[in-house]
Amino acid sequence: MAASSVSISLHYATAPMLTQGTLLVNGRAEAVDVITTPTTSSQSTAAPSGLADHAYWRILPLGGAVHVAFGTDPTADTSDMQVAAGAEFYIRAFPGEKVAVIDA
Repeated sequence: MAASSVSISLHYATAPMLTQGTLLVNGRAEAVDVITTPTTSSQSTAAPSGLADHAYWRILPLGGAVHVAFGTDPTADTSDMQVAAGAEFYIRAFPGEKVAVIDA
C-alpha cells in the first residue's frame, strides 16, 4: 500500500534517552514537512546551520512504508532503508542535511 503522506520534523533535545531500545526525544520540534504520496524521491527542507548537538530527524510514514535517504542532496530509492507505516524513526541530524523519501 502506498503512503498517503510522510511527516518529517526536526527535534531538539537537551539529552536524548534510550528506553528499551526506543529513542525518547523531549524538547521542541520545528521544520515540519509533510510530503504527500512520494511516488518519486522527494526531499525535506534542509536542517539549519548551527544545529544543536542533540538534534534528530523524526520520520513518520502515514498510510504505507517508505524508503529514506539522508545527505545534502539525497535521492531515495527502493534499495535504501525502509521505515514501516506508522513507525516513528529518529536519526541524528546534521547542518545542511535533508531527508529524501519514496514509497516502498
